[in-house]
Formats: sequence, structure tokens, C-alpha cells
Amino acid sequence: MSGTLKILQRFEACEGAAVVVGARTGAPPLCDVGDAALALCAGLGEEERRTGRPVAAVCVRVAGEDDGVWAALALDWIARHGRRPVLRTPAVIPRDLLAVVRRTGALVALELASTREAVQRALLGPAASPVAGLLLQAQHLEALGIPIVGILGPLLGGLHDDGALRALASHAAGASLRDLHVVVGQVSARRARVLGEVLGADALRAVARAYGFDPARPPDDRPARLPTAAHVALHTRAVLAAEGYGIVVDRCGCPLAHREAVTRSPVSLEAPALFETA
Repeated sequence: MSGTLKILQRFEACEGAAVVVGARTGAPPLCDVGDAALALCAGLGEEERRTGRPVAAVCVRVAGEDDGVWAALALDWIARHGRRPVLRTPAVIPRDLLAVVRRTGALVALELASTREAVQRALLGPAASPVAGLLLQAQHLEALGIPIVGILGPLLGGLHDDGALRALASHAAGASLRDLHVVVGQVSARRARVLGEVLGADALRAVARAYGFDPARPPDDRPARLPTAAHVALHTRAVLAAEGYGIVVDRCGCPLAHREAVTRSPVSLEAPALFETA
């Protein structure tokens, strides 16, 4: 995608092909991308030409409140063009953006990485809200009838032990959050550096040992991944922790974790059809 906007992830949702869009790492916030409609039309059009399939669901991942205006325009465009809009955020949603979420029927996915505020921000960005604040808003969203799920992660080997997983699950359950998706994370050079600023030496060594790198020499261009067995084990422990509090992981069978009640029909992004809907 052009500018600072890029496709962060591709996955298969219940509705069909789905993508997560957001700002490039180290790039300016989404508010600096430019026109949301043009950026999305160009990027999704390119993706659909490449795959030969319509993108049925689009997750807009924001980093914080500064992305709110752009995200509101994006969610509105996504809904008007027959795609399922999803707002993925590590921060409490401002009132104006919340109004658009409600109007478009968007799903809200709240990112929950740690009950420790410094670690939450290290893993999700400096504008991330504390888990307690996010879950307080989750209760408000439920009262408004807005569909909501939690994204548990990124979880890191060597950092998220059973106690940390139970703490996240119990907080989520206490806020009546019933649906979760679990994400096991990687460790990039930037993430290793930021974690080094908030973790003690022993905790950082535990993460480095789990991911197979020297704490004095963090990963360079390619993020470090957990070995497959460790990845599966961490994911399984997170699922069991959530289920122990009555929470369902991936209830609908896909990473969105929440099946939409309405059926949407994607509008073609080829020029003739696009202009007919303008």
C-alpha cells in the first residue's frame, strides 16, 4: 500500500479474505497518511487484483488517539464498500471515533498484552492504555450493544508465565469480555530494545533465552520467533487460562472471534463500479 499505510497481516475470516491495515513501523501516525478513501481503495484494489478475491473484512489497527480521525474515515469507507469494518486498538477509543464505530456496526478488538502498564506499552506502543482502562471501556461498549473481542497478546515466551496469563484472563472475565483471540509474538530489534528499558536483567535474559538470541545482540533485520513447540505450548497455556474463566477463544472459528449477524456484499474496486457507488 502506498504512503505509510501497509497490510500488516492477511488471514482467512468467516466472511472470506481479511486483512489488517495500519501504519508502517517507525512511520508517522495514520493521520499523516493522507486521504483514507484513496489509500484504502488503492491498497485493497491492489490486494484483490493480486489474489483474485474480494477482501471481505478489513481491520484498521490504530496506535492511539492520534489515529482516530483517519480511522473514523476508514471505517466509514470500509462499511460503505460492503466490507466488514473492524477497529483494532490498544488504546481507549475517543468519543468521535466511537460514534462511527456504532454507526458502521464495526467490531472492536481491544489489544491486551500485560496487566503491567509499562510492559503493555512496551509491547503495544507508547500510546497504549492500561489494561484496566481498556476493560472499563469494554463494559461501556457492551452496554451500547457494540460487538467486542479481546486480543490477548503479543504474548512472549520467557515473559508470559502462567501467572501473567491468569492475570490477563481474570481481568478480561471481570469485565465480562467473553471472546478472545490469542497472538504469540516475535521479538524484533525495536521490541528487544524497548523491553530492555522496562524489564529487569533476569526477565530480559529469560525472553532472550526463549527466542534464542543474546541480550547484548538483539535480533537485526528478521524478528526472532519462538521454536514451534514453544509457540504451541504458550498458545495452549493462554487458551487454557482463558477457558478457566469461562472465556471462549476464537468462538466463530477465525481470528476475528466473533461472527457478524449481517451479510455484506463487497463493492468492486474496479473503476466503473467504484464510481457508480460514489
